[in-house]
Amino acid sequence: MLEYTEVLRLQPGLAEAHNNLANALQRLGRGGGGHRALPRGFEGGPDLAETHNNLGVALAAKGEMAEAVVHYGVALRAKPDYAEAYNNLGNAMVSLGKLDQAVTNFLTAIRYRAQFPKAENSLGCALAMQGRQAEAIPHFTIALNLKPDYGEAHFNLGAALLLQHRNGEAIPHLEQAIRLLPDNPMAMSVLAGIYATAEESALRQPAAALELAKRAVGLTGGADAGALGAPGGRVCRQPAID
Repeated sequence: MLEYTEVLRLQPGLAEAHNNLANALQRLGRGGGGHRALPRGFEGGPDLAETHNNLGVALAAKGEMAEAVVHYGVALRAKPDYAEAYNNLGNAMVSLGKLDQAVTNFLTAIRYRAQFPKAENSLGCALAMQGRQAEAIPHFTIALNLKPDYGEAHFNLGAALLLQHRNGEAIPHLEQAIRLLPDNPMAMSVLAGIYATAEESALRQPAAALELAKRAVGLTGGADAGALGAPGGRVCRQPAID
């Protein structure tokens, strides 16, 4: 780390050193202090947009969303068509409870990158959190068309379909989510709920429901897995920040 900061002290405009420092801070979990390594008043040009995006990601991973938003904003001023930064800014807005702004940023990300499964999933999540399940479902579907093994999108689509009382359509996506995300107790709990309580007798599988519930409880250390998996906007899953 010292070699990067020394290069920055001697040549504060060097893009590669800034980006290496941002990535190193993120790997070490020191995102909370990463932005302080930048020279006073430094914003940089288009070649440094990635640095500020990386710093924003590191800060977001530490839960410092307000500071992350600042760096995403700098990245977007330097590179106005930076789809990844718009997606990250949207996710920060979700965390801050600013869902309308999140939706706007996700839509902008998709406008700049037409095939962007992460942004489609993120947009679906923001819409679902607003209770707009019917609008969210197409975006989860697009995400899966672009990336069929996208476990989070399978879970989100399954949960959204369940909220639309489309249990039969939800089941295969929840099953796929469990296969792709074997440590996800929410998908297990939601699917167990369908198997245990579905109005359609053909969908009820009491033994499978019990087994899934046991697995979910085992993963949560005895916590209420049913509460984790209760269908609703807040169970929407997104991949880990990267």
